[in-house]
Amino acid sequence: EEEEEEEGEGHEGEGEQEEAESSSPAPSPSIPGVKVHLTPFEIEGLRNLLGKLESLPSHKKCVPAGIHNAPALLHDIRTLLQEHANDNPMLSYTGVPIVKWPKRPSWYRPCPPPPLSVGRSRFYPSCPAPPRPTRPTSVSALRRRRVRCKRCTACLRRECGACNFCRDMKKFGGPGRLKQTCVLRQCLAPGLPLSAVCEVCGEGTQDPGETPVFSFTLMECTACGQIAHPDCIKVAGEGVVNKDLPSCWECPKCTMGTHTESSASDDDSVASAGSLSPAAPPAEKRSLREGVGR
Repeated sequence: EEEEEEEGEGHEGEGEQEEAESSSPAPSPSIPGVKVHLTPFEIEGLRNLLGKLESLPSHKKCVPAGIHNAPALLHDIRTLLQEHANDNPMLSYTGVPIVKWPKRPSWYRPCPPPPLSVGRSRFYPSCPAPPRPTRPTSVSALRRRRVRCKRCTACLRRECGACNFCRDMKKFGGPGRLKQTCVLRQCLAPGLPLSAVCEVCGEGTQDPGETPVFSFTLMECTACGQIAHPDCIKVAGEGVVNKDLPSCWECPKCTMGTHTESSASDDDSVASAGSLSPAAPPAEKRSLREGVGR
């Protein structure tokens, strides 16, 4: 019984020693004389690299200038793989980082953050959204969104082949980057596209075979850019039709707004002129002065 108790105590001491060894941190690879265990991924990567370098033909072995003895380097890699063939994977993961970030010098200043992209980001909900682009207010901007009439003299004309747009076309030997029509073939009366509908009632224009009626024709305002039928705009007054561009006018709302602004400016100018001019005397005083003068 005494011998069994001594053996049990010996086994208990060995178990405590093994637990202490397992709980103690793994030796750091910087300590000299301690074997460094490689991970299975490192061993596999070195083995594949060695096989790839040895399989290359002689005319494809581009050895860098810093390597003076390439066969000796391959021999050292092969010897290293033989030494670490039986490494323990549990001892290769020490948890101590080998590669660390370098310390930044005192003069280092981080780069400013890049500007926010257009539109409100979901990571920055408090950032104000950029203003929306305003609608076109000129006839030249309205021409860009229209289509050809295919009836005027410019539409029926051929390309000149000499302007910048023609020389850019692929059929004239150009790169085809501008993607613009010939200068002489720019439509004189571009109309609204077939997909255009009224913003009020949601209906399109009348059929081309029917007799054109102004009240059922889609009109685009040059001031606000609204496309609507004249009857759908319930505003007192009449719009001003643009004679240079078909289906183009200044709607009654914009016309009334310009009239009110002009009338207000006229009133202000009259009031300012009255304040600057001397006040006229009343009629009684004027008559007395005239009588006294006589």
